[in-house]
Amino acid sequence: MSTHGKIRQSEKIAACFELDAKSLLELAADIKLTKNDFPGAISLYRQSGCTHLKAVLKFAASGHVQVSQLFLYK
Repeated sequence: MSTHGKIRQSEKIAACFELDAKSLLELAADIKLTKNDFPGAISLYRQSGCTHLKAVLKFAASGHVQVSQLFLYK
């Protein structure tokens, strides 16, 4: 299943349990960031509606940040 398909499925499950899908996407992005999956984290932060500043601060706080990764997040 593609990432897009997984996200759609997770949104349906979140709705069933009355959970905030955007918060879950942001949490999934945080997990991707801890696993050094920077492109995956960026994609999920965008889909969650996380502000650019907040995402950049999360990258900086992770301790794994490099300037090149920050420039990837636009």
